[in-house]
Amino acid sequence: MRKEEDRLLTAQEVAEMLSVRLSTVRRWTSDKKLPVCHPGGGRAARYRLSEIKRCLEKWSQPALRDRTG
Repeated sequence: MRKEEDRLLTAQEVAEMLSVRLSTVRRWTSDKKLPVCHPGGGRAARYRLSEIKRCLEKWSQPALRDRTG
């Protein structure tokens, strides 16, 4: 993994990257929709750039349609 991909982002940086409000990032974190880490065991939430990019890829894929019928 490249160093840039391993960079830790703040919630504000993630909100700007995803074009959503900070409160949305916090809600998605609480709902476990975004992977989060707490460096040093503190309360401050940080997000790995690589994991946010992975979420973006996953969310941008079209949903599979039910093919039963």
